[in-house]
Amino acid sequence: MDQTSQPPSIEYERSLRNVTFLIYALYALSFFAGISLLIGLVVAYVKRPDAASTIYYSHMSYLIRTFWWTLGLSAIGMLTVFIGLGVLILLGVYVYLVVRLVIGFVKLWDRRPV
Repeated sequence: MDQTSQPPSIEYERSLRNVTFLIYALYALSFFAGISLLIGLVVAYVKRPDAASTIYYSHMSYLIRTFWWTLGLSAIGMLTVFIGLGVLILLGVYVYLVVRLVIGFVKLWDRRPV
């Protein structure tokens, strides 16, 4: 590899890493403004093809799965909240989301795939 091809790949990697950090941040902001979770999902879907063959692809797939599981479990929790079980499910969803974000963020910080 020559010197001219090296900087674009480093810059490309840095860009993907920054976008992935942004998606994690948007997911974390969803605890205060729920719409940011949806924005993070859209960004993950849009940028995931660009991240193919990198560790960031696994992070974006992980975040997309996290969204859908969170949505599905939240729906179940909301549907069962009237019998009391929903409150426990929603609490579990909260814990699930926090744990997934922490695990993913730590692995991203260490530059490892999820």
